[in-house]
Amino acid sequence: MWQQSDVENKTIMDGMRPGDYILEDIDGDGKITSDKDRQFLGTSKENFRWSLTNTFNYKDFSLLVYINSIWGGNGYYLSGSNTPYYDEYVNSSAHNRTVYDYWTPSNVDAKYPRSDYQQNARYKGTKYMDRSFIKLQKLALSYNLSKLVKQYGINNMRLILSADNLLTIAPHWDGLDPETGSGVTISSSPSIRTYQVSLMFNF
Repeated sequence: MWQQSDVENKTIMDGMRPGDYILEDIDGDGKITSDKDRQFLGTSKENFRWSLTNTFNYKDFSLLVYINSIWGGNGYYLSGSNTPYYDEYVNSSAHNRTVYDYWTPSNVDAKYPRSDYQQNARYKGTKYMDRSFIKLQKLALSYNLSKLVKQYGINNMRLILSADNLLTIAPHWDGLDPETGSGVTISSSPSIRTYQVSLMFNF
């Protein structure tokens, strides 16, 4: 980002201020224009997806583990109206919100530009980020109770404790859920963490 030192050295681009993103002037004409300075940055689609499922058995216990992951893909998270500058929860004390690392004169190594950047910068850029993640999608522990209930005319009985979306590791993502691509807009819906207790039996 442009800094106060660029103003003092008179190297800052016309119309820009400290705390604004430095956009690459590819043709070197001192201006940012869509026809001459546009370049391909990446894709919203993941490079590849992998998952791992296994069931571990020990006596009458069994444990199912399902891990889901994608790698690559910049997503749409901080583009258009889906940015920290258009956070519709900003004035609501009833909602949890992401705390953004904005540029200030005393925080010059921030992740995001000055808070009024979107409205006042002459040339505006967007920060894209890698949404790669590893998620513990499902964990289910079951216990076979069949031996305890056969005398009551029940052939099989199994008690199951399960949980979905327990843990997500996404080191480059600031949004709600890298799997859904949800950012911070009011319409964003992350995957819900759920817990379930089940009793399965047949006569």
